[in-house]
Amino acid sequence: MEDKDFVTKTDYWPINKSCIVLNIGRKYIKVGFSNSLRPLAILQVGELWDECFDRFRIENKNRKSIGKIINQDDVLDDDQRDPHIKFNQLTSDISNNINSDCRISRNKLIFNYVDKIKHLGKWKIKWLSFLQELYTSYLKCNPKDYSVILVEKVLFPDSIRNCIIDYLIKDMGIPGICTIEEPLVALYTSGIPTGIVVDIGISETVIYPVYNGYPIIQSIIILNFGYNQIIDYFKRILIRKLDIISEDKEDIINSELTIIKSLQDPIFEDILFQCGIVKPQNNHIVDESNNDLIGNFEYNYISNDGIIYQIISIDQYSRTQPFELFFGDDKYDSEIVYDIVIDGIIPSIKACNIDIRKEIVQNILVSGGIAATYGFEQRLLSELKTTIELDPKLEPLGKFINIISPPISPFIRSYSGASIYASLPGLNFITSK
Repeated sequence: MEDKDFVTKTDYWPINKSCIVLNIGRKYIKVGFSNSLRPLAILQVGELWDECFDRFRIENKNRKSIGKIINQDDVLDDDQRDPHIKFNQLTSDISNNINSDCRISRNKLIFNYVDKIKHLGKWKIKWLSFLQELYTSYLKCNPKDYSVILVEKVLFPDSIRNCIIDYLIKDMGIPGICTIEEPLVALYTSGIPTGIVVDIGISETVIYPVYNGYPIIQSIIILNFGYNQIIDYFKRILIRKLDIISEDKEDIINSELTIIKSLQDPIFEDILFQCGIVKPQNNHIVDESNNDLIGNFEYNYISNDGIIYQIISIDQYSRTQPFELFFGDDKYDSEIVYDIVIDGIIPSIKACNIDIRKEIVQNILVSGGIAATYGFEQRLLSELKTTIELDPKLEPLGKFINIISPPISPFIRSYSGASIYASLPGLNFITSK
């Protein structure tokens, strides 16, 4: 009873008219009403995205040439500079992908993939059916009674956005719809209009500076590295270590190795979220030969018959090493590994006007499920301070750097921010008129 009262008092507040918040990500859709900081439903939508796009890599796997940096000013005339311009308008490297459907909202972009949209008829029906099911099975309300806040990822495809807007307004008759980018709205959970949002997504990490509630377009950077690479590396570590151990201990280890190789990605995600730990900076005593500081984690796995419990043992090296990829660890085979500080945050700060750097570095917000891992924010802060101290131009900012952590899970910060955003006056809604 006490828990219920606590949730009611902290997660709900009276507003004149609530909206529906629709937060669309690459893997999950969060949906609910704006009078709650928590989503009503969180649904997996990876298959919907797979129906829409084929993904192509367009750069060499060379650490020295991370992605391609495009300066929009070098390509467009003054009257053509639009913050929502597609890839194939900026470079001839992808001119053969005439169906690429990804927009940019910045002058500088780091990328190494492009999405090629599939035939419209094959995915549009599925998306529209999914939207209809949201109202009938989850929201259970009359669409005409609620406006919609559409929270979208940076580089959200124009085709899908237009499809959603047209369907909700013309076919379902909603009063209006307002769109806002996910990193920007996440900052509303802090109550501070100026800062840097580090949004860690499924396949990309977005560095998104904001000043007085407006994104600093020329300073936004996207790294093509995120959640999927962490999970993939975690699987490789487990299988590789068990392969080595199985040469000596064949019975139990071979059985465990067989189980791990048969597991699906959702199980690996659950294991990593339960046992993952980010070790402190320059902590070399947590390695393959030392088990004193962080013990092994035993994961109880229920077999297909639902009765037998199989125990998978995760050693401390496997618990910590996957997250080192965010900090420039080059052990991820031959693929590019990004350093979230050196390749992302530092260049973004340098691209900002010198007069506002002090303000934005005081409020760094991390969003995304990986950020909830124990020790992640502390490690990011220490890495950032160490790196800035080595740069004479940025060194004075070192004493002002701070990572803020609102009392809301990083996994739903964008949704919670949208709920707060919906209560603000003067929002610009797209309507049928």
